[in-house]
Amino acid sequence: MQISITKHIFLLKKRWIILPLIAIIYVLIVQTRLLTKVHSENSFESENLIHFNIAAKIPPFQIANGTDTNTNVAAKNKHAYVFLIAGCNPRKPSYRGYILNILIATEILRSSGSKNDVVVMVRLSSSHRNTALPQKDEDMLKAGGVIIRYIPKVKEDNFYTAMIDKFRVLEMIEYSRVLFLDSDVMPYCNIDYMTASTEGPNATLLENVVIKWRSEPAAGAFFILRPDLDDYAALLDIVAKKEKVRSDVDKVMGWGRNITSPDYWQAVEILDRRHHYKWDWYGVFADQGLLYYYTKYYKKRVSIIGSENVEHWSEPNSTITMQINEMHKPEVILDDLQMYSRPDFTVINRPCPSLHKRFKGTKSVPGHVPYSDYYHFTQKFKPWVGSGPNFNISSVNEPKNPSEMWWKYLVRLKERHNYDFIPLDFELFKKHLGGKPSLGFIPTHHQVHTKAATDGYNQTSY
Repeated sequence: MQISITKHIFLLKKRWIILPLIAIIYVLIVQTRLLTKVHSENSFESENLIHFNIAAKIPPFQIANGTDTNTNVAAKNKHAYVFLIAGCNPRKPSYRGYILNILIATEILRSSGSKNDVVVMVRLSSSHRNTALPQKDEDMLKAGGVIIRYIPKVKEDNFYTAMIDKFRVLEMIEYSRVLFLDSDVMPYCNIDYMTASTEGPNATLLENVVIKWRSEPAAGAFFILRPDLDDYAALLDIVAKKEKVRSDVDKVMGWGRNITSPDYWQAVEILDRRHHYKWDWYGVFADQGLLYYYTKYYKKRVSIIGSENVEHWSEPNSTITMQINEMHKPEVILDDLQMYSRPDFTVINRPCPSLHKRFKGTKSVPGHVPYSDYYHFTQKFKPWVGSGPNFNISSVNEPKNPSEMWWKYLVRLKERHNYDFIPLDFELFKKHLGGKPSLGFIPTHHQVHTKAATDGYNQTSY
């Protein structure tokens, strides 16, 4: 009897030791699986966002395909279209209208023969702890052939900081040229010819390209830059110096240059043929002023496209490989700049037919390239914002305007990929996928004040 009792006690003690060990092992296995799943879904090394390190020249992009965040994604092509979506908060679905526009733009480009990569820079909202878009959003973009790059959050989510983040395209050194497009821009066709026209012995445009707009010398919605990490570091310094002084820009010195004759700036000539000298155009304190200053006065190499000619600005005696008549003299000669102009737009090889003349409501911009080959849905006139279309969304065959073209391609995407979650009833669509953008429509001077310039731009991690 004594032996039996002793044996029973021994077995009980053994169970007390073994059972807790089994429980601990089980918990560890479950935790490991959960961590693996989270890592797989978010494709991140950690929740900490990477700082831009000027000394080490480490791009801060976080790649949504599992690639190490300190290395560049292997580019399929040497040129890329780049979009930006900022202030993305999964609790507020308005950013999804921009995702749909990027998918539509990519579909149009691919169906008309484009070979360039398509990339979207995503900046998540600082008010939300997510480190990635919801899986459904990532899946949609990847299925559409769009490369996703996450950029650091900022202390203040606003339109102004998003405008400055456009220039992160300079970090994309795996590409020799990038064509930035606002995420509410829709191309009509393949516009690869724009970046192709900037390279090679027969290049007709310089490596940096801007276009004039209705009342501005540089449009922030459409421009080409050559990526360079040192240039991006220099641009951040330009921004920091300006912000430490004031939220707007001085009308004489602007971002750092007094424009005096024979130098000048000019908007689209069909609307305004005057030469201007003050830094006083729309968006001058944000992207449209910085773009003009960076390309013309810092890099001193830019082709500026207008309605009547193309201005090629460069340093005196610099090498210009473009097809310019050797006997043609510069129209403007400054101490540090010279300008050649050429009125012949046929030098830009354009392979696609234009919808510009067929569509109504685009008469305020020129009818030649590249204006004729894309449309910018500004402010409340975006298809996914406002009161909705005044036509049957699902029955558009021959679009009569850019909005109809947008909805036609959305229906095509919905049918091709079985996107049942995209409703064709506009009120439901706006509730789940559209609505007013969380960052608003325009930058303001107050937004510059809210950004701690002395901390350095985008040096924040969460």
